[in-house]
Amino acid sequence: NDPSNRLEEKTLAYQGIFDGGNCEIKNLYIVGGAFYTGFFGSANSATIRNVKIMSGSVQGTDRVGGILGASNGGTVLLENCYNAANIKAVLRSGGTACNTGGIVGGTLGPVTGSSAQLIVKNCVNKGAISGYREVGGIIGRINPSGRAEIQNCYNLGSIIQSGTNHNEFGYGGIVGSADGKASTISNCYNAGAIFGTSNVHAIAGTKKSTTISNSYFQTGLQG
Repeated sequence: NDPSNRLEEKTLAYQGIFDGGNCEIKNLYIVGGAFYTGFFGSANSATIRNVKIMSGSVQGTDRVGGILGASNGGTVLLENCYNAANIKAVLRSGGTACNTGGIVGGTLGPVTGSSAQLIVKNCVNKGAISGYREVGGIIGRINPSGRAEIQNCYNLGSIIQSGTNHNEFGYGGIVGSADGKASTISNCYNAGAIFGTSNVHAIAGTKKSTTISNSYFQTGLQG
């Protein structure tokens, strides 16, 4: 969260178009540092599609995702991606173990114009996810200054609330904390169990200015 690092973080973000060709990635094990951990750490003005992670684990501290740690500027599109690796955010000195998701950890940066900053569609998570703050089956957190569209996604992985200092942070089957401006969640489904005691819901743990439509969850899960 050190602002002096932001320019470097943005420079190192992936930019371009990556097509995984639906090749199966097995036994993927990633242990990241303080920020941005995933198959891609961060992305800026990028398209990532057809990436399939079949097994393994991804561990970091802040902004941890199976496919992408964080979107970090421009419009980032993820489509037709699949993750079955287990995702875990762990507390470390100087970190908060936040923004943890099966597909994307979280969004960063202010929105410019009316287009979405992050679009996630036709993606599936099957891996178990655990974290201290903002944990979601598809996205951990949509930042208050960001905007996201989540379409035709579903989660099968369990969501596990770690620690005790949960405050207003959300834990959800699709999005942990959906705080973004005019964001949308549509045609999504959650069948993953959610283990927690506060701000726990089957689709979005918490939401502000986010519209949920035509989205469902398996009977018996947190609602």
